[in-house]
Amino acid sequence: MLVLGLLAAEMAMRVLQPRLSRDVSELLRMPQTAEALRAHTGHKVLLLGNSLTRRSIDVELLTEGLRAQGRVEPKVFLLVPDGTSMTNWDYGLRRYFLHTGAVPDELFLGIGRLHLGDVGGDASRLARFYVDDKDLARAWREDLPSWEEKCEFLLSRASVLHSSRKRVKPHVFERLIPHYWYVERWINNQLAPAQARSGGGAVAGQTYRHLTSVLDSCKDAKVQSHVIAIPLPEPYEVADEAVRLIKDKGAQWLPLSVTPGLTPANFPDGYHLDPEGARIFTRRLLEALAAK
Repeated sequence: MLVLGLLAAEMAMRVLQPRLSRDVSELLRMPQTAEALRAHTGHKVLLLGNSLTRRSIDVELLTEGLRAQGRVEPKVFLLVPDGTSMTNWDYGLRRYFLHTGAVPDELFLGIGRLHLGDVGGDASRLARFYVDDKDLARAWREDLPSWEEKCEFLLSRASVLHSSRKRVKPHVFERLIPHYWYVERWINNQLAPAQARSGGGAVAGQTYRHLTSVLDSCKDAKVQSHVIAIPLPEPYEVADEAVRLIKDKGAQWLPLSVTPGLTPANFPDGYHLDPEGARIFTRRLLEALAAK
């Protein structure tokens, strides 16, 4: 009975998985996004990053600006799941796009203060959404240092029920705790400014394996890549080592963390830009692209 119950729960979770969050739904649709990019006959642009990138760039304004700068029928595609890092972006770019022949003409990689270095990509997330069979050995060797992480990876790769448990928990709490989502958002908004201020431009012992992989993959696929420092409420610097790496790999470095015209009011949650701030920043980004 226990086995039958687990099998039934697994099947139910596979059906319900797209409803767990917007990110899960978008990641499950990523093969269709890649197919649309592959089929597009005009200029193909991929935005890579997380919510910081998604909420800082006005896609319609960027598309119009790229067309005005001479790109033929540009179309912008997105891989920008919440709470992800360079580790996720590296594997996701390769899995959904480069390994499937869905190669963009340009890549815009949006980063904040601490996004360029190597950090854990969450073994469960990597297994379910990011690492394909071609990168399996590499992930096992480089990004799953402990046996606990290796076991988590294997279980999550085999079971949607196991990999989704962290996303199921908030939905359970919502039913049990009054105003759960409101309280969670309030807590996150209070923590965001402190998180944005934490750390410095350089971290002792920081490595850049996944940044190197992204840039090398783009170079090998003849993708013009741009790395963009996106504004936060407080100015920040990026480690010189990372900037040198970006330039040495032939990518364009756009240090736009300080963008004139933005005010604290454009960061309503203390971290992300509001729509007006996104328009201000996108116009600045287009100016920087035109000046290069």
